[in-house]
Amino acid sequence: MKDIDHKISREIVNTAKKHKAKVIKLERLENIRSTTRTSCKNNPSLHTWSFYRLAQYIEYKANLQE
Repeated sequence: MKDIDHKISREIVNTAKKHKAKVIKLERLENIRSTTRTSCKNNPSLHTWSFYRLAQYIEYKANLQE
């Protein structure tokens, strides 16, 4: 999952830069696991995904762009 988070965060930061965005805003996703309709058996990647880590990667990479 770390590799996926790195790729997603890079794409988000590159898109923000391309559109000259001054802010990258993220949703609060802490309850997404309990509100999704998929079970752990059907979608294990959703249940192991670290949203906090993704947000940290985005923040880190965005700060490198400044």
